[in-house]
Amino acid sequence: MQLLMSDCKRTLTVLWFIGSGVIFLMVLLQSILGHYYGKSNEAWGWLLPNIMPGLSLITGVMIIDAQNRQPKAETVDRFFF
Repeated sequence: MQLLMSDCKRTLTVLWFIGSGVIFLMVLLQSILGHYYGKSNEAWGWLLPNIMPGLSLITGVMIIDAQNRQPKAETVDRFFF
């Protein structure tokens, strides 16, 4: 079964942003509540370098796709998605 590449990209974008948002809010709440005992900088120093490159790449791909004046109807196998 073939899926449209644009639908796959949108699905992955939503999953990444929701997942990253949940993790971001958890670390923010834990930082505010003092869960890290004054070492919240270390938690943020681990979190942001791990999620920001992926989110930046996804955002860049979505922007380039939105600017593409001649969209193609590319498909991908469901297994690979």
